[in-house]
Amino acid sequence: MESGKGFSIRIFEDRWILRPTTFKILSSPKLNSDDKVACLVSESGGWNVNLINQNFFTEDVEGILSILLGSCQVEDCVLWHFDERGIYSVKSGYNVGHQIKELQVLCVVLWRVWCMRNGFLHEQKRYNVWDHLSWSKAFLSDITPVIHRNSVSVCHEQVKWILPDSGEYKINCKAVINEFGRGYGLVIIIRDFLGLVMASCSVCIVAGVDVWAANALTVPNSIQFGSECCFLPFYIESDAKRAVDGINNSTHLNSNNGSILLDIDRLLLLRKVLSVKWIPAGCNKVANGLTKEACHLSEDNFWLEKVPRIVRLEVEAELHR
Repeated sequence: MESGKGFSIRIFEDRWILRPTTFKILSSPKLNSDDKVACLVSESGGWNVNLINQNFFTEDVEGILSILLGSCQVEDCVLWHFDERGIYSVKSGYNVGHQIKELQVLCVVLWRVWCMRNGFLHEQKRYNVWDHLSWSKAFLSDITPVIHRNSVSVCHEQVKWILPDSGEYKINCKAVINEFGRGYGLVIIIRDFLGLVMASCSVCIVAGVDVWAANALTVPNSIQFGSECCFLPFYIESDAKRAVDGINNSTHLNSNNGSILLDIDRLLLLRKVLSVKWIPAGCNKVANGLTKEACHLSEDNFWLEKVPRIVRLEVEAELHR
């Protein structure tokens, strides 16, 4: 937003400071939250420096005073910062999105390097650099839908867990990579047509796999667990979209994880599995709740009659939504 007279620009709500990517004031409001930029301009037509210094952080003061106020009073207007003419276009929007994606990859890679550094110093573990890059890309691919879901409003019905039909069961599963990359936590929840938890398990598996493989491996584990508990037939649901797409579309058959898909295909043919579906993370809250502990278990936990407290609380909250 470009400041002209400043009568229509809200100081704390609108984006008017040259500070990518927020373009907003950082300071907590000391003035009225609805005050306009025009309040910061003195009677002589320049910035009211004393008022600005009294009410804003140093970073904000520098940002405000860097904006030149001309003698010609024009109306406030909205401009696209990433174009020289201030005009938005699909091309400029795409370029900005591409730059943001590259920055996200860099952040994940640096975070992963730090985890690997800790693993090497404290556990003398050595890592393959290509596995590191693959893990970073897979992690970013799985976390991006979560970021998008939290940044837009989602219809309540879209994130509600749906009951299976009478006589059928639904298995919700989730895998989370340990922060040091030395294994993953696996959670499986089996529920009936009333939404009651019939069985559940929380397992810590020591294996050098990436996020995609870990979530794909939850499917054969779910098939085995559901079959051994005799809760048949059942659906399997996961919020790991890439893993579910790979299983249903065989898109990773030629990758390093192709053998996992072949094993899953054989199990799906032999066992009474109705389907493997992707669901939003909001529909998988019961499984996600239990994964918080799964990576740090000293022993595997299985519940057939009892229900873990965290699972019970999530189910109760879900049934009352």
